[in-house]
Amino acid sequence: MSRDPEKLRRRTSPECLSDFQLDCLLSENNPHQSSAVSKHLRDCSSCAQKLRLRRESISAFNTDFDLAALSTQMEKRLGAQRKNKHRLWLRRFLILAPAATTILVLVVVLALPAHHQSTNGVNRVKGAPGFGVTVKRNQTVFSGENGGVYYAGDQLVFHVETAKESFFSLFNLEQSGRVTRFAPTQGSQSIHIPTGQKYPLPQGIQLDDSTGMEYLVGIFCPQNYDLQTIHRALKDWDRQPNSLRAIVITTLYSDCTHALFRMTKIRDMPEKPTAADQPIP
Repeated sequence: MSRDPEKLRRRTSPECLSDFQLDCLLSENNPHQSSAVSKHLRDCSSCAQKLRLRRESISAFNTDFDLAALSTQMEKRLGAQRKNKHRLWLRRFLILAPAATTILVLVVVLALPAHHQSTNGVNRVKGAPGFGVTVKRNQTVFSGENGGVYYAGDQLVFHVETAKESFFSLFNLEQSGRVTRFAPTQGSQSIHIPTGQKYPLPQGIQLDDSTGMEYLVGIFCPQNYDLQTIHRALKDWDRQPNSLRAIVITTLYSDCTHALFRMTKIRDMPEKPTAADQPIP
């Protein structure tokens, strides 16, 4: 027997609207606002209440979250971290300069940048496109960590980085098998990302109270692509990272790439803040 509240609600009241349909109703020019849907919302207090709560949550999130200021704040923080790291390596190098040649070679090798880099917790090959996650938890804001623990009520915003012009979309895959499109929130075509820019996505999300492992999958292609096609294909993903690339390139184009972000969701937030919950100075 399924314990998923959404599946239970749809089983007992199949005429009710799904979460996906409710989300579509909140977007502009949505195709789901038919006369039948409007009549159902007038007659069904349960769906009307869910729609009202989702609208209030999005409204509170958008008014409380200055995306432009947050993106600038995170960029300053990451820049300061990189600057301090370079200074630390320089001091170590100067101290070890008189040492033997073999030690100097070792220091230089260790100081060289790795072939992979991390952008807000999303590991990717250097130069390849990727997306970053910023988390707002209560009154603190921090960079999301790939594989980290997240709680119901956490608010997430995303930004995309690519060295080449790309078209992007972002999907959420739950442990139950449900696939939800996070970006773009409406339309059937992917988002155009300009060349060499950090592009903040205009719409953030607030995590619900479902628990377990979830995956954020960002898909990049050099040309525009149909979102419904890849949405259907992701429902068959077996949650193995190696098989995800095969789904992307066979469903879309051979030169498409992806970035994967894993998170473990827990319903109850801890009473004491964790190390990741420290506010940005």
